[in-house]
Amino acid sequence: MSKIGLTGVIGSGKTTVLRLFAKLGAKVFDSDQKIHQFYQDVNHPVYKKTKKAFPEVELDNKISRKKLAELVFNDRKKLEKLEEIVHPEIIKFLKQWLEAKSETKAYIAEVPLLFEKNLQGLFDKTILVKIKENILVKKLKEKYNFDGKEIKKRLSLYLPSKEKEKRADFILTNNLSLGDLEKEVSLLWHKINKI
Repeated sequence: MSKIGLTGVIGSGKTTVLRLFAKLGAKVFDSDQKIHQFYQDVNHPVYKKTKKAFPEVELDNKISRKKLAELVFNDRKKLEKLEEIVHPEIIKFLKQWLEAKSETKAYIAEVPLLFEKNLQGLFDKTILVKIKENILVKKLKEKYNFDGKEIKKRLSLYLPSKEKEKRADFILTNNLSLGDLEKEVSLLWHKINKI
């Protein structure tokens, strides 16, 4: 069984790649989706601590991710505080998930800040989803309605692409069509299954 860490910047197509691997038979883990579940569960420590640290982000017994994002992405100290709450919990959950026994050949976990938080040691191999900057900017404007300033701010949270390319074992390029990406993922899946 191979443990693979999948990473890339916001808007690079990590979630699409994860879904494609799942279709091919990988057991997959989506960190963002799991954090979203934490924010919806009033009994979860992440929910309780986030509500205590940022009471203004609670809305109808849920943490509003929109309000939370507006708050923390405009204040580095608040972002660091949120990371102190969320990261230990998601890492604990991820470790448990990776330790579960299964007949599946590959466990693939989407971890946006994989290299930034030095989590590559949890995995046998890592995959970086890479995208050209002009395509990424267009996607972030269309999908999230970000302006240039917001895009710059969000991307500043990640290591430079060149640095991540040096650290990654495999690189998937998401500059063309979904069909092209599917072919790349399929080829990489065959390589992974030979590990």
